[in-house]
Amino acid sequence: GLMINRLLRSLTIRGRFIGLFLLVLIIFAGFFIFMVNRQVALTRKLQQVTAINAQIERSLLLASGRVLSAQINLMRYITDTVPNASQALGDIDQAKDLLNQVLSLIAEPEQTNAVEAALAEIEEYQTLIGRVQTAYSAGMADVNALLSDAHQKELDIEQRIESIVAENKQRMDVENDTLIAKAQRQMIYLIVGSAAAIILAIILVIIVERSINRPVGDLREGVEALRAGHLDTLIPIVGQDELSWLSRT
Repeated sequence: GLMINRLLRSLTIRGRFIGLFLLVLIIFAGFFIFMVNRQVALTRKLQQVTAINAQIERSLLLASGRVLSAQINLMRYITDTVPNASQALGDIDQAKDLLNQVLSLIAEPEQTNAVEAALAEIEEYQTLIGRVQTAYSAGMADVNALLSDAHQKELDIEQRIESIVAENKQRMDVENDTLIAKAQRQMIYLIVGSAAAIILAIILVIIVERSINRPVGDLREGVEALRAGHLDTLIPIVGQDELSWLSRT
């Protein structure tokens, strides 16, 4: 305390107030900028996670739609509405591209395994479509059995994709809850830190106030003693501020 008082008394009163203002400003500004940057980074992370998960869900649903479209186009081929099964095979290629996009976006091993399994089933479905086309064009008797297998495979693929979509939504909810909880904790830290900064500012104000009031009190007591006739009274002189100069005079 004595060292701090000597340091403050080495400054002018104006210098003390300016220094106090700058110190409090730096503390508040530094803390505020730090917390705002963390909050902005967290918000960006939340937006990024939401955007990626939304893109994953969209690609999965589009892939499921392409598989269903392949089944419809296969039936159009069987009913001689179209000359070949190229449209059905094209739908399957689009579904595979969409699932490969999903693979590039996900990081969880379980999700990766599920999407790779769906891709394997789509490959089998594509092979079945090719076999149906070969059997139908050759007038083979097992066309209906192959169609039944293809229809069952299409149902299996749709169920698997729906399961992946549901798991992705559940994982997205967990991630969002985690990020929101982290944002709430940071808000608490901001409130606590602001309170601590205010308390520190109050302490600094008290220290500066004492560095002014104490010598003023000593000077007042010395003047009263001199008025009372105690000419040998000594007024304590500490530092080089205006009050120290006044005490010397």
